[in-house]
Amino acid sequence: MLKREQDRIVVELDQVTRRINAHFGDYSDARAHLDDALGLLANCADMYRRCDDTNRRLCNQAFFTEVLIDETTNCVSSTTGPSRLCSIRRSTPTL
Repeated sequence: MLKREQDRIVVELDQVTRRINAHFGDYSDARAHLDDALGLLANCADMYRRCDDTNRRLCNQAFFTEVLIDETTNCVSSTTGPSRLCSIRRSTPTL
């Protein structure tokens, strides 16, 4: 009887270990993606300056809900969720 109970416990421990390892893999993947995203966010101004027009447009779509430029080239923008942490400021207006 004691041997059966020990065998049952060993099987359950193996199942728990497999589940923990599976969740740890998911956590590691999510952490890697988060680190990549935070790295991009930390350097978004540099990334934006190095982009070509097509990728700059994609950045604008990701970072802003709207960008308003008046006839004197003053720019006002509303940022999207996480990109509110990132500020892209220009010292000179662009056309």
